[in-house]
Amino acid sequence: MQMYTIDGVVMDYRRHPLSDAVVLIESGTGRAPDIAAITDPNGEFSFFDVEAGVYRIKAIYGNLEAYATVRVNTAPAYIEITIR
Repeated sequence: MQMYTIDGVVMDYRRHPLSDAVVLIESGTGRAPDIAAITDPNGEFSFFDVEAGVYRIKAIYGNLEAYATVRVNTAPAYIEITIR
């Protein structure tokens, strides 16, 4: 079975990157790693070894949360999450 990567970035409402945000795959139609990612100084994160499918991604920064959906069927999938 082919595995994919989800790459992304977490930003604030002004589109500034947020470092040290917690990002996790909350649910999905395929198999994905059961781990959280922490964004780097550029707000970027990656999940590896993800099956094709549709996933709900959750980002947490302080007491704020945001959700986004990404479809994984190409390598790599990319998502931007804005926390407001």
